[in-house]
Amino acid sequence: MRLIKCSAVLSAMMLVLATPTVMAANGLSEEEALSLAADLMLIKFENRVDQCEKMGAKNMAGLYDALRLAGARRTDVLPVKSTQMIERAKQSYRTGLAQLPVSRPEKADHVALICDRTYNQLAELDSSGLLKLAERGVAEFGLR
Repeated sequence: MRLIKCSAVLSAMMLVLATPTVMAANGLSEEEALSLAADLMLIKFENRVDQCEKMGAKNMAGLYDALRLAGARRTDVLPVKSTQMIERAKQSYRTGLAQLPVSRPEKADHVALICDRTYNQLAELDSSGLLKLAERGVAEFGLR
């Protein structure tokens, strides 16, 4: 049973990690790479917020508000590029992240710590922070 679960996690991680790398091989422009990286980083935050909900976090309203605000800022700061290839990459990444197991901290204060950290990271994303996040995503996902 544990071997099967590890295999499923490994498969999901390979899907998550391989998607952006395949995109880079298809020759994205600089704008497309930044746009995709920003979207993928926000998808990662969406996944963290979903995990906080599944763990029973108390600050869900604040997390959802911060996530919405970050999404709105994202469209203001960076151009939104949408091609079929980019949309497939985002969907593939979202699917891969959703397949990863949710951590199950034993104590409520651990859940609060994890989810408060996620909230703080989202709340601190101003225009320059989003640009840095996108640039970090370009490097993290190998989009150059």
